[in-house]
Amino acid sequence: MCDQYFKGMQYFKPTDSQFQRALRVAHLTYSVGNFWVLPGNGAISNRILDNSYRYYMDKFLKNIYAVLTEQKRVDKTLQKAIENAPQMKPYYGVEGFQKFVHDMILEDYVDYYGKPMDIFDFVWSSMRGLDRDKYFKAVDQYCSFCEKTFVKRADKIVNKLE
Repeated sequence: MCDQYFKGMQYFKPTDSQFQRALRVAHLTYSVGNFWVLPGNGAISNRILDNSYRYYMDKFLKNIYAVLTEQKRVDKTLQKAIENAPQMKPYYGVEGFQKFVHDMILEDYVDYYGKPMDIFDFVWSSMRGLDRDKYFKAVDQYCSFCEKTFVKRADKIVNKLE
């Protein structure tokens, strides 16, 4: 777990409760509530695995929003993947993006106006100047969001499949 999701744990010596919470959340990341089955040929989904997003789904969704609403600054690789996925055509524009969020059950990732929120501090274990307090603040923020959202989203997915 510390090698994949919480690499800083080994450097910042967590308390037992911090470690146990991180372990529970690491297991939650393998639940259906965290899986995004995106339209297309897999190229869009593969982009999240690239270091560009470091598994930060809020940053990934912001970049999907930028492409779908035709912003000036976009991730060109993601843009190409979306353009090559005919299943993404209905999701262009602001209303299309809102449909995308609804269809993918991602409401917890957007604000009242339907725009993607910054949910997580963009922190990684080898980040220059990262200290224990900043690291564990980010871990707590990540855990709190995942504990709430993944379980709720999993229930919605199961209901949709039924």
